[in-house]
Formats: sequence, C-alpha cells, structure tokens
Amino acid sequence: MIVFESVTKRYADGTLALDALDLAVPAGHVTALVGPAATGKTTALRLVNRLIEPTTGRVLLDDQDVSRLDPVALRRGIGYLTATGGLLPHKDVLGNVAVVPRLLGWHRDACRKRALEVLELVGISAARASAFPVQLDAVSRQRVALARAVAAEPSLLLLDEPFAHLDTAGRDTLSGDLERVRAWSQATVLLATDQLDEALRLADHLAVLGPGGRLAQDGTPADLLTLPIDDAAAAVVGDHRGLKRLALLHLADVQPSRGPVVTPLATAGQARAAAASGDSAWVLVVDVDDRLLGWADTARLGPTGYVTDTPLLEVERTVSRVDSLLTVLDQMVLSPARMAVRLEPDGRLGGVITRAVIEPHLPQAGTGW
Repeated sequence: MIVFESVTKRYADGTLALDALDLAVPAGHVTALVGPAATGKTTALRLVNRLIEPTTGRVLLDDQDVSRLDPVALRRGIGYLTATGGLLPHKDVLGNVAVVPRLLGWHRDACRKRALEVLELVGISAARASAFPVQLDAVSRQRVALARAVAAEPSLLLLDEPFAHLDTAGRDTLSGDLERVRAWSQATVLLATDQLDEALRLADHLAVLGPGGRLAQDGTPADLLTLPIDDAAAAVVGDHRGLKRLALLHLADVQPSRGPVVTPLATAGQARAAAASGDSAWVLVVDVDDRLLGWADTARLGPTGYVTDTPLLEVERTVSRVDSLLTVLDQMVLSPARMAVRLEPDGRLGGVITRAVIEPHLPQAGTGW
C-alpha cells in the first residue's frame, strides 16, 4: 500500500504542485490519479520512487517512509513507465527488457527467459527481440517499455501518462496489454492520466486532483460518476456521466431475455406475436441449433405465410458477456431492430437485449446519475 500523509510539494519558483495530499492507494488494486494538466499527478508518482522529495509530509510504501529507503534499491523494486517509454537506444529490445533483472544480479539465462516471457505477454514476438528502439513504431516501443517495467516482478507499477503519445488504436492496444500484465503480475498500479475513459477502463479506484494539486475526490469510479462532489471533480467527469457509468457495467451483470426469436418455420402470425415481446416490429430468426440467420421485419409480412417470406437482414454486430452496457447500447442504436444480440462463446444465441432489459440500468432523472 502507498499512503500520502499531508504531502505538499512546492518548487523553488513558488509553484505549488501538491497541496497537503492525503491519499491511500490500496495494495493489489489499480488506482488512477485523474485531472487536467498541472494538477500534480506526475509529481505524486515521482515522490513515490524518490525522483523528487516532498516539501512537507511523508510518502509511505508498505508502512515504510520512502525518504528513509535507499533510492537506487527503491527504484529497482518499482516498475516505471512514462509517456515516452525511455528505452535505451543503444540496446536491443531484449537488452532493454532485461536491464533491471541484470542489475538485480539475475543469471544471464534467467534474464533472457524472463525478457522473452514478458515480451510475449505484451504482444512482441521473439523475432523482434534483436530490433533496436529506432526500428519500432510508437506502440511497439511502449509495449517494450511496459515489458521492461514488469520484467523483475515489481510489487508496484507506476504509469505516468503511458498513452499520451499514442493514437486511438495504439491506446486500445496498450490498454489490452496492461490488463494482461495486471492479471499476470498482480502488482499494485498507480496510474497518472488526464483521460477519464482510460481511468474508467483500467482502474477500480480513482483520485481526482484539481488545480494546485488539491485532492478533489477519492473513491470508486461509480462514486465519481454518480455524484461528483465539487467543480473540479465535475470538470473531470465532463458531460454524459450517466452514459459513462454504463461503461462500468457489463452484460454479465444483466440477464438478457430469450426475446423476439423464431425459427424459419414460424408463421407470419407467430412472428408478429414474437415481435410484440420486443420493442419493434423485428424478430430474430435462428436455426434449430440457435445459430443466427438474420433479422426479419414483420411489418413486411402478409397476413399469412412464413417469417422467411421477407428477406432476412444479416446480424452485422453482436455482443458478448464481457462487453459493457455502453457497448450494448451503442449496438442497439446501430441495429435496425433497436436490439442487441448476445452470442455465447460457441457462437450460439445467448439472448436478445431489448430496451426492457437495459432500461433499469439507464440514467434516471432525479437519482443522482
């Protein structure tokens, strides 16, 4: 656990970077320091590994005052990833990743084995281990830097704006890498970011820093999205906080109904009756093994005949139990039927998400979110 006890950092020019910060970072969790530029996020991280020292107050790491620890030994026991990665240009990928294990005295073979292991974890193949940083794209350099940060199995990982220089696709890639690394290492993570979406995706504990390095709010993502307690916290959340909260909920937490589903042998009357259980005139047609065949618009059916008398429209997008309700809502909006289809891992129908299924989880006026 990291504990900031009334930590203030004022620089020589009078700039107040942190103002009496009291914050506990729980062990084994991902805590995000969120806020706009110049609110002390990077300062807080650098105080933990003693790249800078506090003006007043203490930083405790597992109940030890870091100011009393040897800074070199402290830093070797902490994984650290910055926006630029900081790879050594004269070393190849393997050499960069093995730096800390070598400094800790690991055997050369053990260093190589671990480097290749963590490179695979972040999606860098062994074939690229001999490449130099200049030969890599921005995403690959950050992936290598992440591998280096966790190679020696640190119990603490500090991430200082790790996505800052990446495009949207690169951010998604590195976010996925971070999630795999977390599952592998179980390290405590302290992330500094000015992007709320990144914090919501990765963290289970948020600390919002406002102007002058003041702690505005501390709690779970749901706490922040439900009720920002002051202007600084509200500014971080921005607009559409009700919809953003849907990103915290997953389809696994919602029970989809069987929904308006029929087989190709359904009559037009049966199809219309099934459609009445949904929110539109559309029904989903599946085969006897619950494999998707397509959407049918019952409004185009005659008084008799079968559901397949109208052309079926392909189900272009589906969702799974791991998708957020925000993703589900997006798919509902894009679907001509205004419903989303959940598939099981084996490709069979897992249920149809109608408005009635998702409505209890939508923002409600007067409820604080």
